Amino acid sequence: MGSNLEPVPITSQKHDPAWKHVQMFKNGDKVQLKCIYCLKMFKGGGIHRIKEHLACQKGNASTCSRVPHDVRLHMQQSLDGVVVKKRRKQRIEEEIMSVNPLTTVVNSLPNNNQVVDVNQGLQAIGVEHNSTLVVNPGEGMSRNMERRKKMRAAKNPAAVYANSEDVVAVEKNGLFPKKMDNHIYMAIGRFLYDIGAPFDAVNLVFFQEMVDAIASKGTGFERPSHHELRGWILKNSVEEVKNDIDRCKMTWGRTGCSILVDQWTTETSRILISFLAYCPEGLVFLKSLDATEILTSPDFLYDLIKQVVEEIGVGKVVQVITSGEEQYGIAGRRLMDTFPTLYWSPSAAHCIDLILEDFGNLEWISAVIEQAKSVTRFVYNYSAILNMVKRPWSLLRSGRIAHIQSKPLVLKC
Repeated sequence: MGSNLEPVPITSQKHDPAWKHVQMFKNGDKVQLKCIYCLKMFKGGGIHRIKEHLACQKGNASTCSRVPHDVRLHMQQSLDGVVVKKRRKQRIEEEIMSVNPLTTVVNSLPNNNQVVDVNQGLQAIGVEHNSTLVVNPGEGMSRNMERRKKMRAAKNPAAVYANSEDVVAVEKNGLFPKKMDNHIYMAIGRFLYDIGAPFDAVNLVFFQEMVDAIASKGTGFERPSHHELRGWILKNSVEEVKNDIDRCKMTWGRTGCSILVDQWTTETSRILISFLAYCPEGLVFLKSLDATEILTSPDFLYDLIKQVVEEIGVGKVVQVITSGEEQYGIAGRRLMDTFPTLYWSPSAAHCIDLILEDFGNLEWISAVIEQAKSVTRFVYNYSAILNMVKRPWSLLRSGRIAHIQSKPLVLKC
């Protein structure tokens, strides 16, 4: 083994049983794994290849000649479990995706009835949902409106079970674009696509503030220049952030604050620790550091958290919240002995995540989760089905549904 290989500790986030039988090393940005029995070094393939090596399964890796019998049996059982899970997931997807949504669901919907039974559509994809929508009746439909409805139905199956007034309501609820705002929406879309922004950027508070500010100016608005964005606009934005942080810090002496220690792993297996301070006024980021080499040391964690507490002020810190791992527990208890005015507690969210992860490992729960995922993928893969799922709630928000009776969804297993 060359001197350029650095040992890397294996964190508790790696739950595969094969991690207990390997050592991890870093060669630059690349991670290499070493079998602790035959000392063979693997330069790629991940933990699955190690598992095949320990199970003495020929194919992607050479077999281990020194692996104990019980370890070999355990690794083989783990591999068999992965294969069974993949086959079950594939079978569920095939059963659900075998339904043709445009011929089964759409054709099962009525054309002109005022009472719409959603069961006819949902039962076709294996879902029971006893729900009846009673839509406010229209005052009649002329021949021209009837012909227009048929033309809409030919273009969009989602409009097949709505009268002409309902189609207008659907347009207002977003299933069809508003003609007046088309060029504005297209301009916003082209800009976001060009810069590679995520679609949910339009949900940000600052996005709406920007739209409102531009609209208030009217047609005389001129865009900021490149130099203004990197100049006084950037400077003022930085000052706003500093003022927000100072406002939060000013309340720490009155309300106290909680120190949050957040640990996460990068794609290159580097372990980073971030420190944040929370108070009723808001959340403030303090600092972060790379703790890959020294994470397993409770003494280091204790000194690190102690330094952060002293920088904020012992009297201003109410509690320190970390993950529930052993090294954090030792450091937290030492911290309470040093500073009796604060207390340490493990993160409730992290504990709940671990509990839910254990629940998900149960076979019957895992099967239900896979069925739910398959139904979700099926709905989102077909725009017509997705529009029909959205339809009842858009009508309910617009006040066009006079009555709705619903019972819980039951998946057919």
